[in-house]
Amino acid sequence: YVADSCTSGRRIIKVNPAGQVSVVAGGATSGSADGLGSAATFNHPRGLAIYDRALYVADSTLGSTTGTIRKVFPIGTNFALASNGGVASASSTAANFSPSKVIDGDLKTVNWGTGGGWQDATTTTTAPDWIQVDFPVQRMIDQIDVFTVQENLTSSTEPTPTTTFSTQGIVVYSVQQWDYLGSKWVTVPNGTVTGNNRVWRTFTFPTVTTTKVRVLISRVGASAQGLYSRMAEIQAWGVR
Repeated sequence: YVADSCTSGRRIIKVNPAGQVSVVAGGATSGSADGLGSAATFNHPRGLAIYDRALYVADSTLGSTTGTIRKVFPIGTNFALASNGGVASASSTAANFSPSKVIDGDLKTVNWGTGGGWQDATTTTTAPDWIQVDFPVQRMIDQIDVFTVQENLTSSTEPTPTTTFSTQGIVVYSVQQWDYLGSKWVTVPNGTVTGNNRVWRTFTFPTVTTTKVRVLISRVGASAQGLYSRMAEIQAWGVR
């Protein structure tokens, strides 16, 4: 990523590994307007930083000692999304709790019972449960985000990395990617979670090429209404 501050273009440019150049945001007009692509304007973009898949730009006005930090956009593509070709399946599914709901981009469960997330059809005392997302082609990914359910299923809010649950979410699970060369599931580095009480967990790892990911669930909260496994969303991030 390059911050271009010349007079003919105040913009953020992306150069991919093949050397192809594309404009991410901004254009010839100066300003501080937010917007998508060329609708956004910059005064004098000078510095860039990437944190938690977002690109931050230090933008200032020429001749001024003040400026702003602009957040441009999430870096990469969520290949798990249904709109990006992801297809979800599960070990079992309760009525009205389709696996497809974990790849619809909705991190909340306000429509629980009518499309707000996935729930299996057996208790975890029967066998481990799983939910997986298949990609239409091989994808290069380096991050998986897992969103279990919040405590109040029907009035949940947009979760943050610090949002917790007491009894309803998934307590013990493993995050895995399919090793298509070895034809086996492989747990990602630090991908085994025990004693969990966080709704949202992020798993980052060296880039792998895979055709599917899954969450293998071993135990849920003690009062999770019949010990059913539940999931709000699964994300798998990479670069096209």
